[in-house]
Amino acid sequence: MAEEKYIYRLPPCPARDIDAMEAWLTDMAADGLLLTKDGFFGGFGIFRKDTPRRVRYRLTPTAKRPTIWSDFNDSLPQETLALWNRYGWEYITYRDDFHIFCTEDSLASDPPYDRETREQALAALSKRYRGSILSGVSVGLLSSMALDGDLVRATLYLGLWRSLFILAVLASFVMSSVFKAVHYRRLRRRLLDADSLHRESVDWRTRSWRHHILGGTQAAACIAMLAMLLTLWAAEVEDDGRLPLSDYPGTPPFAALEAFAPEGTRFVRDDSKFLTTNTYRAWSDPLAPVIIDWYETGDLQNNAGAEPNYISMDVTYYETVSPLLAKALAWECWWEHWLLNRRYQEYDLPSPEELGVDEARAFMGKHRLIQYVFRKGNIVCHITHFANYSPAPAVSRQEIAAIMAASLP
Repeated sequence: MAEEKYIYRLPPCPARDIDAMEAWLTDMAADGLLLTKDGFFGGFGIFRKDTPRRVRYRLTPTAKRPTIWSDFNDSLPQETLALWNRYGWEYITYRDDFHIFCTEDSLASDPPYDRETREQALAALSKRYRGSILSGVSVGLLSSMALDGDLVRATLYLGLWRSLFILAVLASFVMSSVFKAVHYRRLRRRLLDADSLHRESVDWRTRSWRHHILGGTQAAACIAMLAMLLTLWAAEVEDDGRLPLSDYPGTPPFAALEAFAPEGTRFVRDDSKFLTTNTYRAWSDPLAPVIIDWYETGDLQNNAGAEPNYISMDVTYYETVSPLLAKALAWECWWEHWLLNRRYQEYDLPSPEELGVDEARAFMGKHRLIQYVFRKGNIVCHITHFANYSPAPAVSRQEIAAIMAASLP
């Protein structure tokens, strides 16, 4: 006896496109490829080579998605199976949320959808519809959580064009969920308006090209996005692009640590603390022509010879293209710490008018470090400041704010 030969074929469309799936399976049978009871594995349909014949197929929604671990009767009740058998249809397998029946009888009619069967099918389609909506919402929420609400800052860090590309990829996933929900809604409406979900054969080849091109484009874009993010992460880990502060051309457009040394002390840079100690990175973006990430550390040495005190300052300076964008950026610099820091505490500063800026905040941020945020027109300056002034004379938060605000262009 000759060994039965199995052939694998990639479906032209998702199972929810039941018209195209039924037409495709019928054409496969006409070419001598009959769907086996093994169904689908790894995304491919499993067929056996046989005599070409006319076979009609029907996909019907399941009340519960079957799996290899679930009880078959949970997804296809015996009453439903007996009804299809009585009308001349044989159960073959399932794909995703749909059971697949077939018949070689050209006169066999579809089983009528009685009230109970119709309600089960409607409930199943409604469940898929809600699931698709929740899937799209979840992508949006997870993306927002990943950014911690820092849409503008993330855009400036990644770059406008990279950010737009990532946004397009995420939007494609959301839109896929929306299209899927619309499709399930249409199936539900068809079931409400008629006794059967099934229509005459359609041109599944056209739908196949559309499905594979869109799916392939989305997959390629997703891979490219992940590769880009991994490249950026690797560059961040290796501190690629950061230069010593001594290489900075000219004077930074904000006060450096030397300006915060109290009277009777002098500031001395110390490059031995961390790998990124006393380095900077400067770049440009269409939304912010000037961006500087400045990390400076060192010691305050008392002229009287006391033990030196450690001091550090991490500054991110932005010159944006508009005051409105700067306002959103300044809000994000504060919002992240207010949202995620349980020890958040805001400190009093002189009014923005007294400081000569449009906005000024000082607060206890993450890791219990003092944060300052200033906005002056289209300029935003976000500072993380740490200083162990004792026993040296302390510089107050009001003085730090005044010095930094006065230094902004």
